Amino acid sequence: MVSSFLGETASNLRLVFEDASKSPCLLFLDQCDSIAKTPEDSEEVGEIQRVINTFSQISDEYQPSSGLMVAATNLNKSLDTALWRRFDDLIAVPKPGEQELEFIVKETLSVIQVGSINWPRIIEQMRDLSAAQAVRVAQGAAKRAILEREELVIQEHLEEGITEIKAS
Repeated sequence: MVSSFLGETASNLRLVFEDASKSPCLLFLDQCDSIAKTPEDSEEVGEIQRVINTFSQISDEYQPSSGLMVAATNLNKSLDTALWRRFDDLIAVPKPGEQELEFIVKETLSVIQVGSINWPRIIEQMRDLSAAQAVRVAQGAAKRAILEREELVIQEHLEEGITEIKAS
């Protein structure tokens, strides 16, 4: 949807909403900050203001009876506040706590055998990771075990995954 050509992002956005209004649907705008960034951005050359204006107009015209619009972002501090007032509800999804992190990792690893893991140590190392990052840690550990022809996911696999995620 986002284009490097002047005016094309706004046109693409209008096309998405036109298609969405043809029949009931869930319109999910992931990483909405790419089209709803505050125009106060010092690197902005004017295009984002046109996109925000188009998004504002389109969202005002969008009929709730034709579907549901959901937008998601990790960068809520860099969003245009006037645009966000157009949404009925704002829901903050906090990072998972220790119990949630352990559940996410164990659930992700439920299809593979797991060896002896020092769960308190692993969860401590994962503090402040998002749910998606926790899934990536577990998936990475499973891949390591398979590639290393190990029969079990072990502590080292998880720790290597955590190190990779924190480095990226």
